Amino acid sequence: MSRDILIDLIDADPDQPRRHFDADQLAELAESIAANGLIVPILLRPVGERFVIVHGERRFRACQSLGWSTIPAEVRDLDVETARWLALVENIQRADLSPIEEAQAYAAALATGLTQLQLGKRIGKTQLGKTSTFRRLVAGGSRRLVAGHRGLLGRTGRGRRRVAHRRHRARRRAIRIAAILEFAL
Repeated sequence: MSRDILIDLIDADPDQPRRHFDADQLAELAESIAANGLIVPILLRPVGERFVIVHGERRFRACQSLGWSTIPAEVRDLDVETARWLALVENIQRADLSPIEEAQAYAAALATGLTQLQLGKRIGKTQLGKTSTFRRLVAGGSRRLVAGHRGLLGRTGRGRRRVAHRRHRARRRAIRIAAILEFAL
């Protein structure tokens, strides 16, 4: 059951899988909430006298931008690990995390001692999908691998070979690190 909670008592979760919040999308969400109200309350967990967002940070930020002093929220007494799982699953199900944010969320989940297979079963993703996403992170954590072939466009001769060689080295490094991590888990 939801109740109104003072926005000043709510803190963002520092372990939130989503790191980037698009300003235009937040503005559109705020307009929708202003016109229709907040349809789905956010989920919070109590921490002392305050609350931490489990999921619904975009809705929270949109309501904050509207100048609301309270927000409808469901409060559940959750431990940190359960809250992290709920936030991870909620964000992945929405499928609009960046590949890097998704890989970082997987890495944090794997750091708790789960294997990739256990993680896949728990969040409903295949081993192959997680491994390719995870390799993006261990291959340097940059968007160069996510960007794909854009680095080769417009280059000729030696520049193209140099970029191809760097990408080849990055892929080999990613495969070695992923193999080590799979062996270790």
